[in-house]
Amino acid sequence: MKKIFLTLFFNFLFVCSFCYDNYYIRIDCEDVESLYEVLKSQSWFEEKKVYVFDSRIQLGPYNLQEAKEIHNILYLELNIPSYIESGIPDEMIEDIEQNGFHYIVESSYTKYVSKDILEYYDDENIRKIINYALELYTLPYKWGGTDIEKGIDCSYFVKYIFSRIGIELPRTSKEQFKVGIEISKDELRCGDLVFFKKTKYKKVKGKIKKYEYINHVGIYLKDNEFIHAARGCKRVTISSLCEPYYSKHFAGARRVINSKKN
Repeated sequence: MKKIFLTLFFNFLFVCSFCYDNYYIRIDCEDVESLYEVLKSQSWFEEKKVYVFDSRIQLGPYNLQEAKEIHNILYLELNIPSYIESGIPDEMIEDIEQNGFHYIVESSYTKYVSKDILEYYDDENIRKIINYALELYTLPYKWGGTDIEKGIDCSYFVKYIFSRIGIELPRTSKEQFKVGIEISKDELRCGDLVFFKKTKYKKVKGKIKKYEYINHVGIYLKDNEFIHAARGCKRVTISSLCEPYYSKHFAGARRVINSKKN
């Protein structure tokens, strides 16, 4: 009976393949590795349509009928609670260049900043860093970009600004994370570098392995705010460490400027 159902199911998928794919099935879970193994054993499993995150797995994209059929299999046959989302989720994008997956975050704190902030600091290098950073505010984001006119990525944004005050930093955020002095969140002051991490899942010898890596960097301002070249909103912007995404993925901070405490 099950074989007949699956045969009809896949024939139906073929007939409906012309339909617009705009639906994802979301499964929230704590043990994504185990859930992945369960899904992998299914005949309808397609590796290219499985997105693994910290606490959920997303399947898709499908057209609506495909999504409904798979949703029913998950619920009725596998007893796995799931739900269907219409449209590509705002916080999800496939990172083709790095062969991983990222959340897309549009900062709720995005705004233009008054240059009165400069008066708060009495260190010349700090004032220069803020000035140079604000000069690039709203500059387009470009993955791997190093052109100040056309677009830059997060680590080049930091590297470029610090180079203007004579401090040469490595090219990538992973390398920059090893520079300077490690400081705690409570010790942050303007000009410090703040770093963020991603969790990635990789299949090794048939098993899903989890590991974390540094994938983002910004320059701290004050009051929990930092300026950075953000992939999510595709520009240089200002965000808050209090935002759920950045709070969850905060990896640490480094100080590369010996400055008076403000």
